[in-house]
Amino acid sequence: MMRRAFFLLLIMLFLGPCAKAAVIFVAQASAGGNTGANCANARALSSLVAGDWVAGNAIHLCGTITSSFSAQGNGSSGNVISIIFETGANITVAACPTLGCIGLNGRSWILVDGSPTATPCGYVNQVDVNCNGVIQATGNGTGGTNVDSVGVYARGGTSNIEVRNLAIINMYVHTCPNPATCNDTGGNNNVYGVWADGGPNNFHNLVCHDSYGCVKGEAGTNNTNVYNNHLYYANWDVAIFGTTATPATTNTIHDNDMHDWCNWDTTSDTHHHDGAFSAGDNNGTGTDHLQVYNNYLHGCLSNCAANCMTAPIYLNTMNHVSSYNNVIIPATGQFDLNGLIFYMSFGTLNANDLIANNTVICGTNAGSTGSGISIRGDASLTMQNNTVQGCNQFVHLDTGTTTFTSLTNNGYQDSALTNRWQIGSTNFSSLATWAAATTGGTEAGSIAQTTSLNLNANGRQLTGSAVIGAGTNLTSLGFTPLDSDALGNARPGGSTAWDIGAYFGTGLTVPTFFQSGISSIGGAAGF
Repeated sequence: MMRRAFFLLLIMLFLGPCAKAAVIFVAQASAGGNTGANCANARALSSLVAGDWVAGNAIHLCGTITSSFSAQGNGSSGNVISIIFETGANITVAACPTLGCIGLNGRSWILVDGSPTATPCGYVNQVDVNCNGVIQATGNGTGGTNVDSVGVYARGGTSNIEVRNLAIINMYVHTCPNPATCNDTGGNNNVYGVWADGGPNNFHNLVCHDSYGCVKGEAGTNNTNVYNNHLYYANWDVAIFGTTATPATTNTIHDNDMHDWCNWDTTSDTHHHDGAFSAGDNNGTGTDHLQVYNNYLHGCLSNCAANCMTAPIYLNTMNHVSSYNNVIIPATGQFDLNGLIFYMSFGTLNANDLIANNTVICGTNAGSTGSGISIRGDASLTMQNNTVQGCNQFVHLDTGTTTFTSLTNNGYQDSALTNRWQIGSTNFSSLATWAAATTGGTEAGSIAQTTSLNLNANGRQLTGSAVIGAGTNLTSLGFTPLDSDALGNARPGGSTAWDIGAYFGTGLTVPTFFQSGISSIGGAAGF
């Protein structure tokens, strides 16, 4: 017995005392007793050293922080390092540095939470909710300075980074509501809410406005999810890039409210706006297995005669990309260069792609093509169950190189069907002639009509709508989120017919939007 106790004592001496995770409160300047025990006794932010940045520790921000900082260590699985914004805490600077107001370069297992109670904000259950914690620039934009400004820098091969419940605003306030009289070409440098690569990472429940890009993932962004965010007045809301040498793979962009890009218009078409944007190499691939779903894209696209808006959903040169359950309803009379959903490839590099159960309502779209869905070459595309209404062209194929694996059960409506489908420069005015001209498409089960589809203002079908029960059941595709609609209503399994479009069934639940303090032309806040 004594021998056993002796060995236990040796083990305890060897291991040393168990380290206890520390909770450290910091402010711009020290307060009270300078112990870091709470905000009343906060340590100065500048006092943080590498020994404070160990797995399991939590750094709590108090009051207004007026300088940037970087994490000096890594967490671990089950023991992340947390950076928590206390009630009312904010980082306020003239412009954030290139490496971020919060720098996470090359770090792993770190959580940044703008709420001391982990209360979600951003886009929560189809409602826009304000955040507690804020990172904001006050001097970068039209009429001010034009320098880099990055809210959270998470490049250098980061992994297991989570940024949530945080507002990142005014990285560059581009105020050009009338492109005919404004040509502010600034803001297209490194001006991002979150600038990342690596993975797996999660960026969610954020509010971001007035930035060139709210979330930008560079080459090497993998297993990264961007969701439940309220994003607006940005040139790009979410942009993920890859190259053949350094691909971006297995990423998702979902359940975001993205709207209003017109404030980035310029006379010279300097900025090309996009909502969800991903691209690989022009002559390779580089991006694959991307899913874009359950997003609501709406508002002012562009007032440029030069068509500054590329597309609300723009997916370029990639494989295994899917867009489904998205609702796209731009303001009337807007310019759109390509299509509201635009798949682009050079040659036929895109393959094994999906466009399904989207609701696309063009209204009086005045763009150069005004297409609901535009495809520029795709080797194997499934396009089913989409509602496309009121577009100059319902579907536009740039050339005849697109091959459909399946083209069925879509619903098209406009006051006239003349020239509503197009391949190259050839127009088609009936569903039958359009389907016959496609490669691999049949449009079996599809509908095209001049009478109303009986949808409400949010694109949801009302009782008696022709889209009800007119879709095909896509359960077999194996996309779990697609088995529910954009509002989370379960679609039936088996062989029971689905509805066409992003919604299933009828009801009163539709997206609502908190728009207090948001103007219709951009520039939500001054300097």
